[in-house]
Amino acid sequence: MAYWRTIKLREVINFRKQFITINDAENYKLCRVQTKAKGVVLREVKLGTDIKTKSQQVCRTNDLIFAEMDARFGGYGIIPEELEGAVVSSHYFLYEIDQEKIDKQFLEYCLQMPWFQNQVVAKGSTNYAAIRPYQVLDYEIPYPSPSDQQQIISKIEAVHERIEQIQLLRIEQNNEIRSLLLKAFENTTKTCKWQELKVVAPITRRKVELRADELYNELGVRSFGKGLFTKPSFLGSSLSWQQPYWMKKGDLLFSNIKAWEGAVAEITEEYDGCVGSHRYITCEPYDNLVKTEFLLFYFLTQQGIDELNHASPGSADRNRTLNTKVLSKILVPTPSIKAQESFLELKQKLTSAQIYHQETIDELNGLLPSLLDKVFKGGLTGIDITERSGRSAITAEPEVQQETALNPAHDIFYIRAAVDAYILGYLKGDPHLHRTKMEKVTHLIEYHCQVNLQRNPVRDAAGPSDYSSRLKVENVAGKKGFYTTQTTIQQNGFKEISYTLLDSLSTNVEVAEEYFGDKIDEINIFLNLIKPLNTKQSEVVATLYGSWNDFLINGKQPTDNEIIQDVRNNWDIKKKRIPQPLWDWGLNWMRVNSIIPKGTGKLLLHKLKQA
Repeated sequence: MAYWRTIKLREVINFRKQFITINDAENYKLCRVQTKAKGVVLREVKLGTDIKTKSQQVCRTNDLIFAEMDARFGGYGIIPEELEGAVVSSHYFLYEIDQEKIDKQFLEYCLQMPWFQNQVVAKGSTNYAAIRPYQVLDYEIPYPSPSDQQQIISKIEAVHERIEQIQLLRIEQNNEIRSLLLKAFENTTKTCKWQELKVVAPITRRKVELRADELYNELGVRSFGKGLFTKPSFLGSSLSWQQPYWMKKGDLLFSNIKAWEGAVAEITEEYDGCVGSHRYITCEPYDNLVKTEFLLFYFLTQQGIDELNHASPGSADRNRTLNTKVLSKILVPTPSIKAQESFLELKQKLTSAQIYHQETIDELNGLLPSLLDKVFKGGLTGIDITERSGRSAITAEPEVQQETALNPAHDIFYIRAAVDAYILGYLKGDPHLHRTKMEKVTHLIEYHCQVNLQRNPVRDAAGPSDYSSRLKVENVAGKKGFYTTQTTIQQNGFKEISYTLLDSLSTNVEVAEEYFGDKIDEINIFLNLIKPLNTKQSEVVATLYGSWNDFLINGKQPTDNEIIQDVRNNWDIKKKRIPQPLWDWGLNWMRVNSIIPKGTGKLLLHKLKQA
């Protein structure tokens, strides 16, 4: 904000106070102003006779609206086109925006900033905590010129659109993962033996002998395969007729009134030793015949749900009790333990991305507020802050060339060390960010985001790599105090190189951001996408990207099969150990997240051919 002229809202908005009388025979749209500056939406449509207060204000498209009482909680926004003609009471204030002076989209971004909310809170801090119309006119905002507002809006909208696209594609990605799992399950079970549940996992009831002064931890199971949850603990003396039962790690648990809608779960270590009510049925699988997780997956397929529906007669919701005799006779697939373990290993690999996506979705959502904050601090990449006539102004920077220019003050190894530190800071908390994943992330930043890092990658066993230069980069990073490396010997005898980011970050972050230039937003989005992936998944994506990109450089648009055959046959023999579904997952992940090669950069050399 310090770089721009600051104005009061009264310079770009006009207070409007006009009322109409509600006609009892007409329908009216009523709007709801959401808190936290999340905009204005339709609340409901009401017949005039049902609206008690007959004197109402009419909203117009692009009006600025403030809620008298909720403004302190971010209850303000801009009226969207679909709410043209909606009515609000006198407890709302409406303002016309002079769009010749300010773009309504730019103003809407201002409304979302913490510094704007702080102004509202400061003037509504009494017990009544209401705002008045004149106070809104005195709120202050930064004021770039209209043309510069448009440039800022375009930049933000591009990032916003990309984020929304990624979020929508995650739904498709999750569906694809589920389809791949179902196909793999089908392949695992199509020729196996099917046996009655009572043969491989008989119902086992462990009655709790209650003690009056003992505290018991109770659990429950959610419908639709959403797992277990804890209920309030209770004293033995608090029960009268109820009979609880012990739960043991490895049990397969069914709700006997909600099993028909997927209330099935595995008792994990976290819930071992809890108790459940008489309405929960536990089956104890024989370890040499079937894995609990494998059985659970079956019962959450459509076929498994259908079987549980059949075993739960009745039409009324609460009366659909699971018949234990019918449950015991349900046929379940029992392939070899080795086949089950192979499937479950694949399942873990395919679903780990979904788990991490859920954990990092807030980070992805936080990109836009972060970008907004950057804009209002005058630090938006691609906008040059200059001084004119003693007053700050902004001007457009010349278009950046495709390849990032090298700052002559730093050599490429210093810059790459700074880039590493930037990645370590951005992906803080990623348990898989060791040397192998770091090299894959670096490769994709260079090739996909087109940041010139002057690497010479080869087709290595763990994917595209330039380990000789990586060692030099890590050496520079240690000397400059960016980060340190640690070596751990794994149980399989292999070395794992991890990193510790040092506290002093300002220099390397600035160096990396300067070098990234206007590609920084694309890089941040990419880092949010790659963070959930484990080491093997990162290897798969980078390898597929490298092969696909090589095809494009050579003028050929490959099929999926050609890409997979290339990585399995023209890299390293270890690539053949990676199961086909994981390669399929990788190509799908790349497409849904728009990580598509462009046919740029250098061809990857074969390791044996490297000089």
